[in-house]
Amino acid sequence: MRTDVWVVTLPASKTLVQTGMQWLDPEEQVRLRRMPSESNRDRFVACRTVLRYCLAPHLNCSEANVRFSYGASGKPEILGCSRSFNISHSGDYGLVAISLAPAVGVDIEHVNARRNLAAVTRHVFHPDEIVAFDRVEPKLRGRFFYDLWVRKEAVTKWLGDSIFQIKAISVLDTMSSPRVITVNGRGSAWVMPVKVSSQYASAVAIDTFIDSPRPTVTIHEWNG
Repeated sequence: MRTDVWVVTLPASKTLVQTGMQWLDPEEQVRLRRMPSESNRDRFVACRTVLRYCLAPHLNCSEANVRFSYGASGKPEILGCSRSFNISHSGDYGLVAISLAPAVGVDIEHVNARRNLAAVTRHVFHPDEIVAFDRVEPKLRGRFFYDLWVRKEAVTKWLGDSIFQIKAISVLDTMSSPRVITVNGRGSAWVMPVKVSSQYASAVAIDTFIDSPRPTVTIHEWNG
């Protein structure tokens, strides 16, 4: 099934942010007030605004009238919408994924190899992933960590789960090439990278059936 991923360069224009501020629903406004910095608030509003621009044509309504409901983990959804969607932002980029599949998850992270990544793996990686990380040449571990992390995060967002469930899911098999992973009792998803920048890692997880062909993923640059 077709999936479109829009790459939003951040910081976005003041016009985009100011316009989007007027469209936020009460839940979004609460989240916005909890964000500690203006840059984080602007990223959040910009990505939500682009999401509304992308969804409005499929809902036959104006961008201002796009309204979300929220799952148990806070994932936004729209009942009756013909598209699934997800957003993520980090540093200079945001991603907005729109899919014909029943569910989609997307994640992007700035690669920061200076962090104590070995310690982090013990809290968020599956045991098999920890073994694989420890075998990677030290100078390459930063890239490996983030490439693996965004796949795990995308899968968690596809499922609509809490990030605290991420350790139980292994995506190690998807590191060499896009593949389908199956979460027992929860379904299957294609997991694949999204190329944005050499300094960032990003990935998408797209709901599928085990024998379904690889979905088409089209990358767009947002110029609005």
